[in-house]
Amino acid sequence: MLKAYHHARTRSEITPRTKVCWAWRPRGELIRGPKPQSRAGDGKSMVLTCEVCGRPIKAAPSRIKIDGAVLQVCQSCAGRGAPQVPPPPRPISPRPAPRPSAIYTEPEFEVDPDYNSIVKTARERMGLTQEALGKAINEKPSVISHVESKKLKPDPILARKLMHHLRINLLISSGELESPS
Repeated sequence: MLKAYHHARTRSEITPRTKVCWAWRPRGELIRGPKPQSRAGDGKSMVLTCEVCGRPIKAAPSRIKIDGAVLQVCQSCAGRGAPQVPPPPRPISPRPAPRPSAIYTEPEFEVDPDYNSIVKTARERMGLTQEALGKAINEKPSVISHVESKKLKPDPILARKLMHHLRINLLISSGELESPS
């Protein structure tokens, strides 16, 4: 390994997100290397440093790939890895505006005012108990009991579950509900 980091004591503590301050000699000795020139946010310009040797990069940095990692390096370290070409930028295509005529609005439905007797007669006709019906539609038996005693008005989801399993119609359109027969 060619570099270590300022808070790393051993090679196992080195992570790619820390800043370069130390360097390893080939025999494994730790030597002090160049520190970063300035910190972010202190008003001074940041000096780009080589991610391999730690020296400041004066010219345009080269991007190379070493052991799967893409690094920005100086010209003297550019030969240590395979050159990496950045991918071409993807063209930005504008999103098409949504068409107002394509928006579907579901017609308004209300639960039948006589829902409790419809559910009870359909359940008894099929020979189901409240517990069996509750298990079949994944609801508690107390919910079925409350619906049948008109203590609970079923929401559209519960109404659709009951309609599907009992083969009944509980939802009527708002227009039919308002007009007297």
